This record gives sequence, structure tokens and C-alpha cells, in this order.
Amino acid sequence: MLGRVWEFVKRHRRKFVFAGVVIGGGILIKNYARKKIRDWEEKQMAECLETMRREQYFESMQRTCNSTVLSFVGNMRDQIIRCLDSDSLTSLLKTKPQNRVKIWEDLKLVAFSRAMSLTYSSALLILLLRVKLSILGGYMYSDILKKSNDADSQSSSFPLELQHKYLENVQYLLTSGIQTVVNYVQKAVRQEIEQLSLKERLSLSDLENLIKKIRQGLESEEAGNSRLPVDISCLLLPTEECGLSEATGGLLLSEDKLHIIMSETRDVLESNDCRVIFNQLLDNGFSQLVDCFAEYFVGAQDEASSGDAFQNPNEVTIAVAKLIPLANGMVHGICSDEPSQLIQHMLAESSLKTWSANIYEAFVSHVDASDRNHNARS
Repeated sequence: MLGRVWEFVKRHRRKFVFAGVVIGGGILIKNYARKKIRDWEEKQMAECLETMRREQYFESMQRTCNSTVLSFVGNMRDQIIRCLDSDSLTSLLKTKPQNRVKIWEDLKLVAFSRAMSLTYSSALLILLLRVKLSILGGYMYSDILKKSNDADSQSSSFPLELQHKYLENVQYLLTSGIQTVVNYVQKAVRQEIEQLSLKERLSLSDLENLIKKIRQGLESEEAGNSRLPVDISCLLLPTEECGLSEATGGLLLSEDKLHIIMSETRDVLESNDCRVIFNQLLDNGFSQLVDCFAEYFVGAQDEASSGDAFQNPNEVTIAVAKLIPLANGMVHGICSDEPSQLIQHMLAESSLKTWSANIYEAFVSHVDASDRNHNARS
């Protein structure tokens, strides 16, 4: 029996060898494919988790940015009030002076300048803090990645002291920057409303067109020297020499980390994309500003319709003199402890979030690439 089996094997040994190779190869290929699939799944899962962590960190930074903006709103309000003082004018009016009309004319200019300056300053503050915290977030997340990949790594690309210095110069916008904005706004407001009589009645549409004209005087190419700087970085950051000298204690070394990060920030703020986002924030903000005035017109319409006849809100007109206290007080209503619709809507601008995410991702990748290049040279 065994002999016959052996004879059979010898006669068909090539077939057995071939079958063995095929079966063995199939098993090897199957195992290899399983391993590759498992490795691919693990890689996909790791990438998915990494993306989730990165997105969660970005969302956390955005919430931090929003709360930081709100914490600076009070400083912005105080600076606008200092630059555009209306209290002295209202106090004079209470004494019933002979030049009462002249004081009302001055108050008209201050009140509308306040409302316009408030919107421009809010857009600038939101823009600056979104850029700074997106860059800061990119650097900090790269630190997290480095430490997760190398438990012994203690180096940080953005130490705590550097973070404080980096965020400290927001004060430049809240002082010099807002002062410059107010100076430009006052010229544009004076040009459009100086000849506007206190008794003249405006509809909501008239008021909206007036605001558009003031904006054109500040933003259009035809505005000439009265136009706000096209490069808005000069409103947001001190000049390079002055800013870095103050922030680094007088050291202006090209290798200085703060110097590098401030230069990167300036590059972002000088970009064309930045100007586009700024214009979108302004459109959003001034739309909300008109809505604030609209509430007053609706109230006036309700009073006018208290009788039998109904009056369309769009047909309601209000004397300029009655709009002055409203415009003057907006700086307190919008910059109160409770977040206003104007600030909230500007913070929720979808294009701003997309742009912030692009900056954040760019700086995560930028810092990773810098570290790899440094390690390669080492």
C-alpha cells in the first residue's frame, strides 16, 4: 500500500510541488494582504484621530478667540469715548447756552463718528485676534505633536513668556490704531453730514444711504488722502522697529523668535485675503448697525400707528436731532457686558472661520517642516 502511494507521489511530484508553491504562495499573499489592509486601516484610523484632534484644538482656539475679543471690547469702547468725547457737549447743553445749535451740530458729528468708528474698530479687533490666535494655535499644536512623538522633548516653539509678549501688542490697536481710525472717520462723517440740518427728517433708507456714502469716503479709491490705509496692518501692528524694540526689551536680533513670528503675522495681515475678509466683516457689521437704527424706526412706527391709520415702517421719518442720542449711545449698547448682535454676527462670519482655519493649518505644517529641516541639518 505504501509502495503504491510512493509510486503515485513520484509520478506526480511536479504537480505536488506546483500545488504546494501555489497554496503556499496564496497563504503568503493572503497574510501579506491582511497585514497591508490592517496597516492601512491603522494608518487611516490614526489620520482620522489626528484630524479630529487637530480640528478640536482649532475649535477650542476659536472659542478662546471669541472670549478674548469680548474681553477687549470694554477697552475699545473706552478708547472711542476718549477720542470722541460727547459728555462735555451734553453737559454744556444742560446749561442752556446761547450757542445751543452750534453745540448740537458738534454733537451730531461726534455721535455719528462714534457709531462708524465702533464698527470699523470692532472689525479690526476681531480680525487681529483671529489671526494672532490662529498662528499661536498652529505653533502650540505643533508642540503637542512633537511631545507626543518624542516623550523626552521639552522644547517649545512658542514658550509662555513669548505668548504673552506676542499678545500684548494688541494694545497698539486699542490706542494708536483706534485713534487713527477715528481721525479718518471724523473727516468722512463731517463731509457727509455737516450740511445735514438737525430738523431734516430721514427714513431708514435715507440713513442707510448716508452710512454707505460715509463708507465710500473711507474705502473707495476716489477718496484719496481721506481713504483708510489699504494696508490695514499699519492700524493693527506697530512699525517693525518700534514694536519689536518694545516687545524684546530693545533686542532686534534677526534670529529672535518674536521677531520671526511678528514678521509672519505682518505677512498675513498684509495679504490680499486679509483685506477681503476685512471688507466682509465691515459689510456684516454695518448691516447690523443699520438694524440697530431700524429698531428705533420700528418703535416710531408703532407710535405713529397707534391710531386708526397704519403707517409702513419704511415710510417713517425721524428728525436728525432725534437720531443723535441713539447714535451717541450705541457705543455703550454694543460694547456692553452682554455681547451685542453686531459683535456676535461679526464673530460668526463664515468666511472668517474658513480663513482662520487655513492660517492655523498653514502654521501647523510650517512649524512641522521647520523642525524637520532643523533635525536634518543637525
